[in-house]
Amino acid sequence: MKKYVVVIMALLLLIGCTQKPIEPPTKEDYTKEFIGDWHGTMRLQGKDVPIEAYLTPETAEISWTTKEQQKAKFSQITYEENSISGSIIRDEQEIDVEAVLKDNRLEGTYRVSEESYPFTLVRGELEIDSKEEPFNVSVKGGELTTTLLSPQLPRLPVYIIIGGSGPTTKDGNTEGMGKNNSYLQLAEVLAEDNIASIRFDKRGVGDNRQLGLAEERMTFVDFIDDVVAIVEAAKKDERFSEVNLIGHSEGSLIAFNVAQQQSVNRLISLAGAGRPIDEVLLEQLKPRLDSKLMHEAQIIIEKLKQGERVDVVSEPLKILFRPSVQPYMASWMRLNPQETIADLTVPLLVVNGTTDLQVPPTDAELLKQAQPKAKLAIIEGMNHVLKEAPAELEANRKTYTDDTLPLHPKLIEEIEAFIE
Repeated sequence: MKKYVVVIMALLLLIGCTQKPIEPPTKEDYTKEFIGDWHGTMRLQGKDVPIEAYLTPETAEISWTTKEQQKAKFSQITYEENSISGSIIRDEQEIDVEAVLKDNRLEGTYRVSEESYPFTLVRGELEIDSKEEPFNVSVKGGELTTTLLSPQLPRLPVYIIIGGSGPTTKDGNTEGMGKNNSYLQLAEVLAEDNIASIRFDKRGVGDNRQLGLAEERMTFVDFIDDVVAIVEAAKKDERFSEVNLIGHSEGSLIAFNVAQQQSVNRLISLAGAGRPIDEVLLEQLKPRLDSKLMHEAQIIIEKLKQGERVDVVSEPLKILFRPSVQPYMASWMRLNPQETIADLTVPLLVVNGTTDLQVPPTDAELLKQAQPKAKLAIIEGMNHVLKEAPAELEANRKTYTDDTLPLHPKLIEEIEAFIE
């Protein structure tokens, strides 16, 4: 019996000697998902500022530039499966950073004391190039083709540029009448400030010719609805941190009406009328028509305001009042920009120029009176197409077809100050 016990003990001792000691589980290394260069934007004082980040297994360095370059280096970083966090003390203030990795994007928050600044990062070094691409939207009758000009940042504000009356293209030109490219230049100025823009040919024009309704079926509301659809699509796009409007001339009234239906972050009115269009038309026609035609125009406008149709129109007036366009003109006359802007609570900038031959500065002042919280800017020497121009008629008109002229520099200053 003793012999069996000895054998069993020997076997147990042998098994024990051959077993490997139990080792603690190795800690998962998550750093490989994070380390390297990242770039993106951080929301600072209401503005999306480009930022850079460089992550190592032990540290994270974040830098950005506002008026001067800022930098924060976190020497102790904690990596988890899908997140990163760290903190430092600088100037007796605690600074924390934390972010979550999802779909190859880092969405996080940079905190200084009680202030929080959200940021979005994607992989790669910061190289800001702007790119044009389609941004198509479903509207009444089909698809509206629009053009997005955007710096290649993961998150940034967007401005929708709404054109003026007539066959206006996305670049700010009247189709078939030469180029001034004022909207294209405006989009390029915004891109230089790391702001995206959407501009578009009006329905029935250029890329959107197929959306042109029969003239007698077109109303002003169709143009409002088109911009409402763009706003809704932009709000759903995760690239855009805010959605804003810039309305030029007739586009100003469209912007006011869109802002009544859709919440937007800011609105800029450029050379927008401050009176109903019937009053503006009478003022514009008076120096151009003889007394007989002027009297006829007054009768037509009055009938359209009352919802009546005028079947017989003199040839010189058909460009404005031909029977097929009367439903559109009547729907436009029902809208009063002063009443619409008075209802808005969005931050507003109202701009006009002293050499605008179509909409005088007094219209901008009327808009300011209707909405006292709006910021008013009257720019000396700026005309209706937003260029520097004299008051003399022929010299002023030449700017409408000269795309070598830049936007008025004071306009750029006013827009940038408002956006800041």
